[in-house]
Amino acid sequence: MFGHLDTTKRNISKEIEDLDNQNDNSKLKGSARLKRMDLDSQLKVINNKIDSLLRQKARSYWLKYGDSNTKFSIILLSHGEDLGTKSKE
Repeated sequence: MFGHLDTTKRNISKEIEDLDNQNDNSKLKGSARLKRMDLDSQLKVINNKIDSLLRQKARSYWLKYGDSNTKFSIILLSHGEDLGTKSKE
């Protein structure tokens, strides 16, 4: 699925680049402007899907392999340290 999203993102980016190059010296007008807005919207959706997928992969990796700081966190907690409100002195 990630490969599909990556390919789609590249294609949309290429279309945006092509539109921008065609209208270098003047502002986008009419249907070209609408097309550019639609492509921007599609790109945002694809980027959100990729971000979500990467967060899911990271969460899965963490659940599978754990956290390398677990021992450190357990030691602090066993000595009464509050990990969330550590003050800077």
